[in-house]
Amino acid sequence: MGGCRCCFRDCQANSTKCEGMHFFRFPLKDPERFKKWREYCKQEGILQNPQKKQKNYVICGRHFRDECFMNYKKDRLTNTAVPTIHRLRVDKALDYELDIENGVLVTIEPPQQKHLIPPPGLDTLCLENDEQLWEKLNAIERQGGDEESLLEEMVDFSQDDVSSSNINAENVHFLSSHSKRYHDSSPEDIDLECGPPKKMKICNLQSNVAIIETADQTDSSPEAMIQLESFQSNFPKIINHQIIEPDCTPTVINKESYNITDNGNDYELIEIQNDKIVLKSCVRKKQKEDEVASTYASCGISPQRQTSKLQLMEKANEELQEQKTYLENTLHSRLKENDEKSKEINNLKSQNVQLRNEIELLKKQLRGAQLSGTDVKSLRESYEEQLKTETRRNTIAEQKFADQIGILKSNLEIARLKLSEAKTSLKNAKEECTRALDRNENLVKQQVETDNKLQNLQKLYEDKDVEHQLLAANYETLQIKHIDLQKNYKRLQNQQDQQVAMATTTNKNNNNPSNDHPKSSTTSAVSFATNTLSKAQLFNGIKRYVSSSMTALLRMEMFGSSEREWKTDERQVAVDLLCLGESVYEYFTDEWRLRLPGIRDVRDWSNQASNMDDEEVL
Repeated sequence: MGGCRCCFRDCQANSTKCEGMHFFRFPLKDPERFKKWREYCKQEGILQNPQKKQKNYVICGRHFRDECFMNYKKDRLTNTAVPTIHRLRVDKALDYELDIENGVLVTIEPPQQKHLIPPPGLDTLCLENDEQLWEKLNAIERQGGDEESLLEEMVDFSQDDVSSSNINAENVHFLSSHSKRYHDSSPEDIDLECGPPKKMKICNLQSNVAIIETADQTDSSPEAMIQLESFQSNFPKIINHQIIEPDCTPTVINKESYNITDNGNDYELIEIQNDKIVLKSCVRKKQKEDEVASTYASCGISPQRQTSKLQLMEKANEELQEQKTYLENTLHSRLKENDEKSKEINNLKSQNVQLRNEIELLKKQLRGAQLSGTDVKSLRESYEEQLKTETRRNTIAEQKFADQIGILKSNLEIARLKLSEAKTSLKNAKEECTRALDRNENLVKQQVETDNKLQNLQKLYEDKDVEHQLLAANYETLQIKHIDLQKNYKRLQNQQDQQVAMATTTNKNNNNPSNDHPKSSTTSAVSFATNTLSKAQLFNGIKRYVSSSMTALLRMEMFGSSEREWKTDERQVAVDLLCLGESVYEYFTDEWRLRLPGIRDVRDWSNQASNMDDEEVL
């Protein structure tokens, strides 16, 4: 997730500073777990936003325990994960399950499950380079040290009380409970009701631990536990102001400040010191109130003015009390520092004594270690024998290891050969794959080209089909014209025959009235007919009555030869006849005996015409 920032309390983690850390959205579909997340994160204001904005709130992985993750990478959560901690170090964190308001500094044990154990050197939560976490941890540890010193002063067990109860003073240890942080209690919290001193019955138990704790777990007063080691067998155990049977387990009781008294078989803890303080405070307060009331009454001041002045006096007293508490706290801190220094000096003295004792023990051991010459020789011989046996074992082990190393080397060479074969096979497969891809590309290109050619052929076919239809229509019109021309030709031929016959008869009647020379008459008629009209005259006379295509056919029929060049209209007529079909063209040349050009020349003319048409289209 890019551009994320953790919304857990005062956590400053974001995705830009912590690149390897994962962030997790709130479980909006699980209402119970969503509620727990809001409570621990102190983000109740999320509900005021729309659901689209609620999805943008995220929490970093520092606030989940190791058991909440599904692997050591810490990139996935379980279905029951809840953010309950603020991890400051790998093994230190603030636990908000113990105190949801302020948290408790606890040590976190490393995970035991295999899938949660990270490899060495892996820092998925980016804890090592975060200086803010270091400063926070140091501040909390300093505050915890101050609490321990305060608790040592507040738990007031005198040496006489310990000696009267047969307790060894050297075995008394003060242990602080981190369930709540320490807050100075104000002087107004002192209870002004004077009650009887508290007593606590205890019985003889076979136990060696007594635990004393504060009266109320919910207030802000400090807690302390006193562990008493090496109790006598008949020393009592204090448990919740009650008599406990010997089989009961140790629990926690209220600590004020107790004196231990022996009443036969039973023991009592009597609280006296706090009651004295309360009594004194009550008496002083009553005396002050009486004095103030008497002074105001003697002066004749009204009760309302008395109350206002009393309030002013109380405020002034409160300010003075605050200054007093501040001075007491500073004095207390200075005393703490002095006590710590004295403790360090005592520790150094004790360490010096321990070192001296250790030196004396070592001297005694050296004196006892001085042996006679025979003992040294025997020890030397035994040592040499042991050394020989160990060398034999080592040689045998070296041979075994050498054999194993040889086997491993042979296996490694075999594996290398297999790996080289696999590499060669992989290279061959890659080459074949590249060849196949090249073939596939070529086939695709060929397919595209064939598709384009097919499309072009389809277009040409459509154009030719249209031309064929036009030629078929023209062929029908030409046939009709051809029939008309044949009729006209027959009519003209009949007229010519009639004219020739009339001319011959007139010549016979005029020149040769007798029938003595018939051959001369026929020859004269033919010569007349031939001299009257030539081919050109006949062609010019006929072309007036026919179309352009028929004139081209008539020209080819009358004047066409193999040596003569064909004109453009004659070529066009021949191409049109070829478009009707080669069989039709051959029928015209073979059956009708028309003088048409050769079929090869006509094909060349048709190809040239189609190329010219394509160029015009482009």
